[in-house]
Amino acid sequence: MNMYHLIKLLVLVNLCGILKEPPQLFALPTLNFLSMHLGDAHAGTGLVMTMQPVISYALNESRVKYPDLFRNYTYFTADDDNSAHCGPDAVQSSVGHMASFVGKGHIRSDSLTVFIAPLCGDAFNVVGDFARELDFFVAPCMTMADIKKPGERFPTMVSFASADIRPFGYAVLALLEHYAWLSVAIITDQPPGTRSTAQRLCGIPLEVLPAVRAQLNLLQIETDSRVENFTRALTEASNFTRIIMSCDGVASQRKLLADAAKLEMTRGNFVFIYVYSFWSPLVWNLGDAIDESVQDALNSQIIVSPPPADPDVFQNLYTGVRERRRAMYNVDPPNTTTGFDVPCYEAVSTVALVLNESCSTNSVDCQGGRSVVRKMLDKTFRLPLRPVTIDAEGQPITVVYIQKRNELSNQGVFKTIFYYNSFTKVFRKSNDTVVYWIGGLVPYHRPPCGLKNELCLSATPSHSGETLTITLCVLSVSTVLLIVVSR
Repeated sequence: MNMYHLIKLLVLVNLCGILKEPPQLFALPTLNFLSMHLGDAHAGTGLVMTMQPVISYALNESRVKYPDLFRNYTYFTADDDNSAHCGPDAVQSSVGHMASFVGKGHIRSDSLTVFIAPLCGDAFNVVGDFARELDFFVAPCMTMADIKKPGERFPTMVSFASADIRPFGYAVLALLEHYAWLSVAIITDQPPGTRSTAQRLCGIPLEVLPAVRAQLNLLQIETDSRVENFTRALTEASNFTRIIMSCDGVASQRKLLADAAKLEMTRGNFVFIYVYSFWSPLVWNLGDAIDESVQDALNSQIIVSPPPADPDVFQNLYTGVRERRRAMYNVDPPNTTTGFDVPCYEAVSTVALVLNESCSTNSVDCQGGRSVVRKMLDKTFRLPLRPVTIDAEGQPITVVYIQKRNELSNQGVFKTIFYYNSFTKVFRKSNDTVVYWIGGLVPYHRPPCGLKNELCLSATPSHSGETLTITLCVLSVSTVLLIVVSR
């Protein structure tokens, strides 16, 4: 029995129990929130301990903001720290937990069910299929599998997933085209035999760039900064191109830039493109031994990222989630975020905003997942942290910011020099920002004389040899003529 038929069977077995009574019309429904957390090896604390506090914090904040709507809300979770986060085991675990939700009556006919899904792509597909059959609303906020026309398979879904990095790949492509950079070396920092977050992030540009632009030359270099520095990887990259791209965390990127400075690659002859698809603010100055080298190297870096979040609002969110995590699990959380905190928080906040507006005016808008989705498509929601725009397919529209320092000094700050819109596919220059390059010139990806001036140097011996040959020939002819004349 395949997965589709299994889900159908589970739905049919419980359908009578769910639909015993016809749905009632009500102005403010009883909200029933569900979530599932799989895996215990994410972001240092385990996915359960990482994402549960985010959703719990967001629900509590919404309860305070919309007391009537959240008066009698319920929240049920499936926390499975023994399951894999992705892959076949995660799929199997998801089926079991969804069957349990249905069997325990947690997907109810007398309430509006909202499923917040911080799940890997394949595991989410299980939840999305259940949501389609039982008409409850589902919001993935971590990743989604690459599915054509996801709105057709998942008609009760609106995605807040932050790990769809295709827009960032196309933004990088547009940047390369703008400056006529035809070669790129991509460095990923990962343990051998693993597929790191960076490899997944840089994987899309690797797939997108050659398909769209066949003449682009790519080189992928893997390293593991736990056992070696970036010298080998940077040297290999420098022998291929002057455009170097990376997608790892900030800690890894700082080490890369510091090692590049030691190799004198940060004096204006190289460009470092850093793809950062998360919403947490970037912090480069940590007061450590490599700070000075990193600060100098930042003048050679271009950042490809989402719109910068409001730092004060983000700090409030970050502090609140850390306190909730400490209260729930009696642990001192690490001083980091997963990168998925913001999308999952915004999924709850946006749903609360929409339901508060729609359920107060028309009860029909609150009678199932499909009715909620109709209220969210092709709209922009002004949230405190940033605006969130959902397209007609229920996918988030990403405006990618390409940023560079606004002056060539350690006091310079990163300003937006280009924008890329994932919906319109438009790449445009910022109107009010000047692009500063060390030496005043845009670096070539491969200069006419070669990466190390070897093409121009190699021509010199050849020309010298030709000159010497011609000179010897002239001398020989002159000698012969002198001998003939003397005779």
